[in-house]
Amino acid sequence: MADDTKLKRLAEIPLFSRLPRKDLELVAEMTDDLHVSPGRVLTREADASYVAYVIISGEAAVSVGGERVGTVGPGEMVGEMGLIDSAPRTATVTADSEMDVYVIEPGRFGPLLDRPGIAKALLLATVRRLRQADELLHRH
Repeated sequence: MADDTKLKRLAEIPLFSRLPRKDLELVAEMTDDLHVSPGRVLTREADASYVAYVIISGEAAVSVGGERVGTVGPGEMVGEMGLIDSAPRTATVTADSEMDVYVIEPGRFGPLLDRPGIAKALLLATVRRLRQADELLHRH
């Protein structure tokens, strides 16, 4: 059983905020806590995809082709697309500050997708990310 602090933190993240407690408990059990120092690379563009990160606190720079294209922070998830299709990373994400993240590994991800509420939340997050990428392409 997950501790109440972790459940509360997960419930405050937009991706998981509408999930029932039972689904939040499953997410909590499937994630590991990790503290990240500034400068640590969470994902590197073109590398194999292995894990996803849910950002609890702190911020990270997102860059593509060496150019900074954005920032991610609390409540956002990075790396989730790679958990779904194992394709190479599409961006480099580097911690700008101290960060606390929850890590989701591939072997633990399947059971999350089996829960309709979680699958829908991840799908919506992915669609938002695709729309943001599309906007960036049209600006250049």
